[in-house]
Amino acid sequence: MPHLNHKPTFEVANLFLTTNTIAAMSINIIRLTTLTCAAGATLLLTSCATTGDPSTGGIFWSERKAQGRLAERQDKLEHIERHTSKTERKSVETQRKIDQLQ
Repeated sequence: MPHLNHKPTFEVANLFLTTNTIAAMSINIIRLTTLTCAAGATLLLTSCATTGDPSTGGIFWSERKAQGRLAERQDKLEHIERHTSKTERKSVETQRKIDQLQ
């Protein structure tokens, strides 16, 4: 009857290598998951920039940006009002000329 003492030793060594391989793979999976979460959090935080405009859906409010936005809107309104006044004056002048021609 042959003696098989070497076979259990080989299986133990093989089991040890397999256990180490699984442990190394688990560590790599944990590292990959951690890096993915960190990258996702970074992307999320950079996309949630501060805003002064509630219609854009920003998460973080900035009083400075809101004041800047209001100033821009006020400047635009004043420009439109100046243009409207100029157009009304031209209209009155044109109507006066029409009336003189009739």
